[in-house]
Amino acid sequence: PILSAGRFTHTTNGAPAAGIGTAIDFQTETASGTNRLGGAIYTTATSVTLGSENFDMGLATMQQGVASTEVVRLQSGTATQNARVGINTTSPQATLQTLTRDTATNTQSTVARLSHTTSGVAAIGIGNVVEFETQTGSGVNKVGVSLSNIATSVTLGAEAFDFVIKTMTSGAAVTEKLRVGDY
Repeated sequence: PILSAGRFTHTTNGAPAAGIGTAIDFQTETASGTNRLGGAIYTTATSVTLGSENFDMGLATMQQGVASTEVVRLQSGTATQNARVGINTTSPQATLQTLTRDTATNTQSTVARLSHTTSGVAAIGIGNVVEFETQTGSGVNKVGVSLSNIATSVTLGAEAFDFVIKTMTSGAAVTEKLRVGDY
């Protein structure tokens, strides 16, 4: 079972309203005698209707001297909406949304990185896979598409990868339909 090791409570003298919450602040001395708020973990009520309360949870950090810059939001779900995770956004519009802010106007920005490391010796065939699974029947979920990168050379300075798209046909496991590589 889960055991509570601590509890932080916020009560109000007035009527609770959306936006009320509780925070744990983390302060650190950054100069002699100067403590700065380095980050916080907090909850914020999005609904305070008795019996159907909803809370979001946030993680804030100090960025360039500005405290409480929210960097992650865990948005509570409802009966008609899944819970959502936002990275660098306080109002995620999908189950997982990342937002990159930069000055790039004519180049691509990395918004996500999926890494695969091994405790062994990397060999041809190592890579990553992203699977897209969908419910196809009552209690039945199937991977319909997978995208992968597969190492075709792991020689230092001459590494090469193929990009592979696999799809499901006739209920069978996903099989390769397209491979893009250096041939």
